[in-house]
Amino acid sequence: MRDGINGGTLGTWIKLASPESVEIMAYAGFDFVVIDLEHTTLDLGAASTHIATARALGVDPLVRVPDHGLSVIQRVLDAGAAGVLVPHVDTVEQARAVVRATRFRRAATAGQAAPAERAAGGCCPARTTSARRFCASSSSKARRR
Repeated sequence: MRDGINGGTLGTWIKLASPESVEIMAYAGFDFVVIDLEHTTLDLGAASTHIATARALGVDPLVRVPDHGLSVIQRVLDAGAAGVLVPHVDTVEQARAVVRATRFRRAATAGQAAPAERAAGGCCPARTTSARRFCASSSSKARRR
């Protein structure tokens, strides 16, 4: 993994539908991108293309989902997102539900045709080093508020 500024991790937001925006960020040296499905008109198709582009270029793709919806969280993780940022998590119950949505369960709640990435070991909100650093940084900032 590349070192960002001062040996840290460097990321940015993707709010444009064009996959070239992800490509430009990769060539600019960013370690991760956050594909924003909350405050943009991006859809799951665009997110999937952005995720594949980022992965192909060695950039960790995170996705800010629009809400706590199980379907969107699972679909972006199925597409290969390194993690999700979930807005408006205000209670312990909501946090637990979000974590459950990120886990691959082989029981009746999972479909029969799970993609290989999730089937190969499950999913957690931040599977890659840069995703974990970003999530840890965001969590500590939220606790200070």
